[in-house]
Amino acid sequence: GGVTLRNHMDQFWSSLEELSKYPEESAQRSVVKEKAIGLSSRIEDTFRKLSVLKDQADKEVEVKTNLLNGLSEQVRVLNERITKAEAMGDNPNDLYDRREKIVEELSGLVDLSIGRSDRDEFMIFIGQQILVQGSKKNEIIMKGNAEYEGKQDLYWKHNDERVILENGRIQGVIEVRDFVLSEKIAQMDTFAVNLKDTVNSIHKDGFGLNGKTNLN
Repeated sequence: GGVTLRNHMDQFWSSLEELSKYPEESAQRSVVKEKAIGLSSRIEDTFRKLSVLKDQADKEVEVKTNLLNGLSEQVRVLNERITKAEAMGDNPNDLYDRREKIVEELSGLVDLSIGRSDRDEFMIFIGQQILVQGSKKNEIIMKGNAEYEGKQDLYWKHNDERVILENGRIQGVIEVRDFVLSEKIAQMDTFAVNLKDTVNSIHKDGFGLNGKTNLN
């Protein structure tokens, strides 16, 4: 599985330890430099991969939101067809089944509830907001949040309010993007800064070959 960040760390600290035993050895200094470059490169690589994953999660939110809008449009169309069929005295079981399957797929994406309006219209809610009511549908749009690196958030098109999600696949991806990956990236940042400070302090306390100390 390749050399891990932990392996690079261990190799770097081992090389520093060896250098402390043989400070005059230029070969040992080269080893420390080589291990430091390897560690820095691995940190950058890890940081880049985490950033790519975060971008992918942002795109996945968009893909799933488009799917949500597409499925809710299908429900809206089916509601119209069912209403017409019922008005003619039919019992359109095939349409009921299709609607039920689509609602099931929707419920995997977001936490929704089903209801009926006063006029007996089939309704789907996300939280307190109406997604579908009979032959009407409310669109959900994506908007970049300037305060948070332009990440995409979900809003109701008709009133510009944030879509409140608690469960479902879309919320799962948002949580990975906003908490899990963001936290890992912040940890890598802190780790890189602490490592730099540690190495600088070791360098300051040590002596160069010319006998000078307190140098970064």
